[in-house]
Amino acid sequence: MNQYGEAIYGSRPWRVFGEGSVIGGSGAFSEGGQNSTYTAEDVRYVTRNGALNALVMGWPEDDVVHLKTLASGSRVGRGEVQRVTLPGSKSPLSVTRSADSLAIRLPVGARNSIGIALVIDGVGLTA
Repeated sequence: MNQYGEAIYGSRPWRVFGEGSVIGGSGAFSEGGQNSTYTAEDVRYVTRNGALNALVMGWPEDDVVHLKTLASGSRVGRGEVQRVTLPGSKSPLSVTRSADSLAIRLPVGARNSIGIALVIDGVGLTA
């Protein structure tokens, strides 16, 4: 939790809960830990301090996560994406926004089998 706490503690719900699977384990602490069935296509969204946080629940094989809810034509993901970072970092990640998704190249050094948190800053994303 130390690594991604900034994206979790004090967060609030966003317009939608996320994308991907909604079937989890049955009961507290049943998510599977390192053996989770969630993938990089399972994402949960929350807001904190005016930013949108995407909690990606797996690591993509090609190191690029695709957030479909934030595609350029999405009514739910409306707003302008200006910058995507890791929690606690000021270094922006490489992003491409298309009609299909917001594609974010993840730093290989941050690889984590349980996923990654992303901080998405922009105009109109959390309003």
